[in-house]
Amino acid sequence: MPESARRILIAELDSPAQAQRFSEKGARAAITELTGMLRVGVLVSGSILVTDAMLLDGEYFMTLGPEGVLNELGATRAAFPLTITGPDADLRAGLDRRRRNPDFRWSMAAARDGQVSREILRRWDAWIDLVESGTVRYEQQLSVDASLRTGEPPVASEQERLLIEHARLGEERYRSEAWRKIDLLDVDDETRQRIRA
Repeated sequence: MPESARRILIAELDSPAQAQRFSEKGARAAITELTGMLRVGVLVSGSILVTDAMLLDGEYFMTLGPEGVLNELGATRAAFPLTITGPDADLRAGLDRRRRNPDFRWSMAAARDGQVSREILRRWDAWIDLVESGTVRYEQQLSVDASLRTGEPPVASEQERLLIEHARLGEERYRSEAWRKIDLLDVDDETRQRIRA
């Protein structure tokens, strides 16, 4: 079986989905649910594919850190069941790109205001150390220029459709850039949330 067929990506680990789950259910319940999904994924495929955004901006991964994730899964460093993937040459470059971008929108509550605690810095370093040591595998995505797949916009009127079309959201590579453009649209908050979703 090819390497790519032996791993899965879990949509619920998307960083905004993690943030929403933590907000709605509380940390312990969210951790329990997401750990359960990871366990099932490991049983089914042996390895979970996690994007750098899911990891670096994910409530689950930043709340627990690598050792906490291993403890929750009952796994060891020798068999870390994650493969990280991202558009940058390595995980550190992906983090640096986000941190240098003043328009980047963090999903995790601990960084939404742009200020990052020492604990988050330590967790980022711990994940990067595991990748750089080869304990956790990192794969650079091949098509780094691919734009977001936005689908049909959820519009209530032709005017909204034209506003969204003019914003050219489908040309953006990064969700943060698309969200910045959505925030500039002349629509009400309910519509803005619908488009962002």
